[in-house]
Amino acid sequence: MKKLLIFISLFLVSFLIRAYLVGQIPSILNRDEAALAYNAYLLNETGKDEWGKSWPLSLESFGDYKLSGYVYALVGLFKILPLNDWVVRLPSLLAGSILVILGFFFAKVVKFRESWARLFAILLATAPVFIFYSRMAFEANLALSLFIFSLTLLLAQVKNKNRVAIDLLALPLALFSVFTYNAPLLLLPFILPIIIWLRGYKKWEKWLLPVAGLVLVIGIAGSQLLSLSSQKSGITIFQDETVWIDSI
Repeated sequence: MKKLLIFISLFLVSFLIRAYLVGQIPSILNRDEAALAYNAYLLNETGKDEWGKSWPLSLESFGDYKLSGYVYALVGLFKILPLNDWVVRLPSLLAGSILVILGFFFAKVVKFRESWARLFAILLATAPVFIFYSRMAFEANLALSLFIFSLTLLLAQVKNKNRVAIDLLALPLALFSVFTYNAPLLLLPFILPIIIWLRGYKKWEKWLLPVAGLVLVIGIAGSQLLSLSSQKSGITIFQDETVWIDSI
């Protein structure tokens, strides 16, 4: 009970720090936030992005080809909440607040002592860099929380009867994280041998599901990001074929 109260208090403190006047500070949406909000609004209203594409996995936006995870989170929020700056920043705010609790459990999973795990959570709650990015619609912030959540579930030592259910929860979290920001995709291949080692490489039935699932996630997301990479390859400091540059 005492530990639960500590978690609740830590979450509330981190949430309040991040939520205070979040719709007013920063005073306006930056261009990336505005692009995320605009595409989410269009998808919610018409099912198409600003370029007329139906429910794309990546959004051309103003030529930077954003991944769609954050936008689809906004689509869900726009169905139940008003169009407002604070709503645009809400997924990042919640992700940053929840990351504090996830950080504690992740630290425990990787064998930190209880006191060190608590210190890690406190640092996540109070570090200016995490507060700053939680107060903006920052895709990497949402992706980080999803990835840490997935990783914590995959690496946790649990009873066999719960293992399959936990793995099945972790895999879509991993998929959503790589379609929100590309960094998790670069890290996932390094997670595969760790899972096999922790669960016993001879006991294939214990690691086959998560490893096969992550390979599928890597394949699906990798093919999509490879396409994005080729689309961005023509954008340099000397050449940019985006619409806004042509209008100057």
